[in-house]
Amino acid sequence: MVSTTTRNQVWSLLLDSTRLARYYRKLASRMIARNNWRLGATAFFATSAAVSLLNVLPNVVEIVANVGIAGLALWMMVDHHAHKLAVVTGVSERCMELQTQARSLWLSLGQLTDIQARERLDHLDSELDRTTSKPAASGVPDDDALNQTCTEEAYEVVRHQYAANAA
Repeated sequence: MVSTTTRNQVWSLLLDSTRLARYYRKLASRMIARNNWRLGATAFFATSAAVSLLNVLPNVVEIVANVGIAGLALWMMVDHHAHKLAVVTGVSERCMELQTQARSLWLSLGQLTDIQARERLDHLDSELDRTTSKPAASGVPDDDALNQTCTEEAYEVVRHQYAANAA
């Protein structure tokens, strides 16, 4: 039989893994949108520069377009956006896998001993910590507002889906 303490810790893991899976999925989506914006702006500036070479537009457009292209290129190089996006996407995928494993653990608590449940809990908890340390190490900033939103969403989802097993 699983102790109340272990059950509560598995419940916390289920909440946390759900929150983190949502957070990193949404963060990756935001980063993709930002990247698409950058690419669109680069295409706009490049087109403007090309058109201005045909002497159709004033010289100031050529200057602004070239400065825009240079600025965006520099921003992309300094920001290492592609690397950060790859890290966040990988973390998002791994968090979804860990969420599935936490869900499986929660649903199987009735068939496990406390020791078995703790072993799986400790493994998942440490794997979640290891996985979610990667974005900060890559310079990805935290988004506290997004995290708060994902926390609230995760609580509602988990409470509705799994509260019956909480008793």
